This record gives sequence, structure tokens and C-alpha cells, in this order.
Amino acid sequence: MAEPGQVLTHYRIGERLGAGGMGVVYAAEDLSLGRRVALKFLHDDALQRPDARDRFLREARAAASLSHPNICTIYEIGETEDRPFFAMELLEGQPLNLRIGRIPTPTEQLLEWAIQITDALTVAHTRGLIHRDIKPGNIFITQSNQAKILDFGLAKPVEPVPGIAAVDARTHTQAPQTSPGQVAGTIEYMSPEQIRGETLDARTDLFSFGVVLYEMATGRQAFTGPTSGVVVDAILNREPPPPDRVNPHLPRALRDILDKALEKDRHLRYQGAADLLTDLRRLKRDSDSGQLPIPSVARATPRRTGEPIESLAVLPFVNVSADADAEYLSDGLTATLINGLSQLPALRVVPHVRTVRYKDRDMDPLDIGRELNVRAIVAGRLTERGETLLVTAELIDVDREAQLWGEQYRRTVSDIFAIQEEIAREISGSLRVRLTSTETRTLGSSCKCTEDVQAYRLYLKGHFFLTNTWTPNGLRRAVGYFRQAIRRDPKLALAHAGTARTYAMLGYLKLMPPIEAFPKARDAADQALALDATLAEAQGAVGLVTLLHDWDPRGAAAALERAIELGPADATYHTLRAYALMALNQEDQAVAEAKRGLDLDPLSVHANGG
Repeated sequence: MAEPGQVLTHYRIGERLGAGGMGVVYAAEDLSLGRRVALKFLHDDALQRPDARDRFLREARAAASLSHPNICTIYEIGETEDRPFFAMELLEGQPLNLRIGRIPTPTEQLLEWAIQITDALTVAHTRGLIHRDIKPGNIFITQSNQAKILDFGLAKPVEPVPGIAAVDARTHTQAPQTSPGQVAGTIEYMSPEQIRGETLDARTDLFSFGVVLYEMATGRQAFTGPTSGVVVDAILNREPPPPDRVNPHLPRALRDILDKALEKDRHLRYQGAADLLTDLRRLKRDSDSGQLPIPSVARATPRRTGEPIESLAVLPFVNVSADADAEYLSDGLTATLINGLSQLPALRVVPHVRTVRYKDRDMDPLDIGRELNVRAIVAGRLTERGETLLVTAELIDVDREAQLWGEQYRRTVSDIFAIQEEIAREISGSLRVRLTSTETRTLGSSCKCTEDVQAYRLYLKGHFFLTNTWTPNGLRRAVGYFRQAIRRDPKLALAHAGTARTYAMLGYLKLMPPIEAFPKARDAADQALALDATLAEAQGAVGLVTLLHDWDPRGAAAALERAIELGPADATYHTLRAYALMALNQEDQAVAEAKRGLDLDPLSVHANGG
């Protein structure tokens, strides 16, 4: 097998990118043309199978015969040391299965990707090729937000079927590699005829893509089950839950498209990718022009009976932007909602330090809610395109497994404060939390801390590096962003508090000489408190500096008690105060405080004596 640094023909091998059932993919440099490519080699195990070489080369030739911006380009097919390979474009981004998550994709984004993929299928079918394994893992979203179909390893030429997706099979004289009665593909995305082992045509890809569209539109797979037999039965005999019941914001026209694409009888399904493409483009036109009616359920908040929900977790919002740097916005939106909702006395909100551990984890949100022992969860996704911001959010009752509220926002980035406040108000209203006038003002002020949106964005970037990177470089970048925010708005108390927390962390971790870091932390905290005496982050930084730098446990205990009053859900304040109380020989109080910290965050390093 190839090794990094090795030169094969005119390619210098780079890092291994991944592997599948047949091949292994490496990054490489084309020494002749001076460009980066991806090389796919036939896997060692596959070399032992008589048909593997032919199937591997068939994949390469099938894809190489197609020229389309939404199909991964094949540059060259070759062989080295008796091992076939092909060179293809090196894509940067993520496969669709990592982008769509477990909540609905905003309709605008869904249509953009769907149109690109369907256009590519139209070209492939016109050339007489069907893919036979359309699934999220075989669709790649590049950093420029372009969708590309990958892996034509199961592709095969087909003969024209009267009235079905005009194909030109004259250039493909090779016999099909999978006979009727044999099944190839990924079971959850197979068409009924594919499962039955029947002769396939282009309509099988349209059913499979319909399953992908359903997952994008709802955040859930159309056909699932504990065993493959249950999944097969669902595909053959059962309808998936109505998509607009799962996602109340779904336009009626999109539901109609899904219903037609998922017809089990292929004669009632879309008869060609071009027909599906026409419907998708019509829907996008109507959506862009504002002609789509808003589903009535989209604006309705379901009525609830019984006791109001008293516990909540805001899960990390998913960044589905083409630019990974927009992660700071999704993280910031999550943290702001947690901070705002934590101000409501009637609601127990899981602190950010606990929910952030679920970021990028492939878990059902309901399972996360049960693990966190809360009655409701908030899940969402964010897309940033230039100055346009697309935000989807929903509130889910964990016990009832039902959506209590959901909304999609399409605004400019300058409206970020309004979006945050609207989401927080809608959540509190849906939970039947009655707000006093003071709490209403507090909720609003927690979601808008400055009039300067650029200063706020710089603050969020600093917050991102502070909470995600405990390295010297990461924490120094946090300080840099906080300072830029302060230069734009010297009265932005959160940026001063972020500076204090960062210097305190640099000193605590000894990533900066404590004799330098702690005084800087105290100065920044004092400035933050002078601007806003209610900032728990600043008060907590004062407590940390007083304890570890001044070695004044009594003063630290008092400062941390005030931090707890302002931010009772932060386990760190309880744990640090326990250390201070222990130093004062107040053992019973110290144990009680430590227990409260452990209850709030069982995995906390501090709470567990780290």
C-alpha cells in the first residue's frame, strides 16, 4: 500500500484521507502539473477478489465519462506495481451526512443542494448511467457550498426504457455487473425494486435521492429499524411519517415533491431526473420571490396542558455554512441563549460547559436530553452567506418526543441580536414560563450587549477561542479578538470579562507567567464590573485571581459567592469556592459547595479534584 512521501509514477503521496469497501484514498501532488489531487487505490483485500479490478476500473471509467460541475472529476486512470488507481479532484469540505445533522436543513439551502445534485443525475442518466448508491455519504459539500456526487463504484449502464429518462446507451456496450436477483447499494436508501433484485433503471436513483431529500427536510431518516429486515419491510410496505408533521415549516410544494419521489411503484414516481429538476427549480423560484404560502402549522405554537417544563438544555447549534470559520457564530448563538435563559428563575438550564461536549457527536437529540435529565431541548443550525444569516431552531419535549415550537429566520447578520431575543422569548413562551417585567428586560439585555454588530462578532470570535482552545496560541488569539472588540466599543463589558477570563486561564494553566497574567485578569475584570456589575464571568475571574494569586481565601469566597448569585449554573464557581472554604477550615460548607459543583457538572475536571 502507498506510504506518505512515496512517489508513484508522477504523484507524491500525502496523507491518507479514508477508505471504503474497495478502495483507499490518499491526498497527493501531481508532480507533472503541480496540483493537489486525490488518489484512489484498490484495497489489498479487494485485490484478492476476481471481479474487484474490473469493478474498480468500471467506477473510474463511469465517472470519467461524465463532465459536470456537481460530479467529482476523474483526471487519470493508471496502474502501478500491479495495483490500479485513479486520480480525481481533491475536495475540501464534508460529506452531506456530516452536514445535515438531525434537524431540518433550511429550505433555501436544501433547494440549492438538491438542484445541483438532480442536475448531475440528469446528465448521468442521459449518458446511460445510473448510480445505484445515492446516499448522504456519497454526496460531498465543498467549502464553496457546491454539492458533488461521489463513488460511481456501483454505477452501471442501462438500456433505454420507453418514456423513461431518455438515455443514450450506445456508448456503453459493457454488460451489467449485477444481475437481477442480486442487491447492491446501502439498504436504508434502496428503492423497492432494488431490494427485490429487479432490473433497474434511472428511477431507482430518484427514489434513493428522495430518501436523501426527506432526511434533509426533516433531520430524520425515512426508513429505519433495529434490523435490516425491519428496514426492508418499511421500504416495501410502509410510508414514512409525513414530512410536514416532522418539520412544520416544510412548504407544501416540497412535501408534494417528496411524496412523488418516494412512490413505491416506480411507474407513479418521477419518470426522469429532468422532471424532478423542473419541480425543484419552480419551488426555488417561488421561494425566492416570496410566493410560497407559509404552512399554517409553522406559526402555531402547540397548546400544552399540565405543568410547565422546568428544565432545558440548549444543544450546540450546528454550523452548516460553507465557511468553517462561521463556527464562532453558531457557538456564540448557543452560549447567548444559554446565558439569557439561565436568568429565568423558574427554569433550570444546563450550563454551556456541559452541552458543548455534545458538539459534533452523532447522537439523537432526544437521547442527549435524557442523558442530561431535562424535560426539553433546543436544537438548531446556522448558515452564514456574506451578510445573510439563515437560522433554524426548534424546541422539543423530550418525554413526549414532540416539537413544541420551531422557526426559520432569514435575516442579515446585523439582526443577530433580534434573532437571539426572538428565539429566547419564543422558547420561554412555549414552556409557559411567565416573565415579570424585570425578567423580560433582563432577557432582552442578555441578547443585546452592544449597538456595534462588528464589535459583537469580534467578541464572539474571542469567546470561541476561549471556550474551544486551551492552548497558548488559542488563548492569545482570544485576547486579540477581545481587544479588537473593545477598540470598537470600549463599553462592551462582555469583551472585558472575556479578557479577564482568558488571562486568568493563562495564569491558572501556567501558559503565561502567573505574575503577569493574574494582574491583567484583575484589571480587565474590574473594568467589566465597572460597566456591568451583574457579569458572573467577571466576578468569577476576580474570585480566581483572589484565590490563586493573592491567596486571600476569605476574599475569594466572597467574590465567588457573588459569582454564584449571578451565574448559579456554572459548576466552576462552586468548585473554586469549595477550595476557598477548605482553606478557611470550613469543611462542611466546602463539601456542600463541591457537591453542588459536581451535581451541576459531573464530568468537570475541577469538581473531580483535577
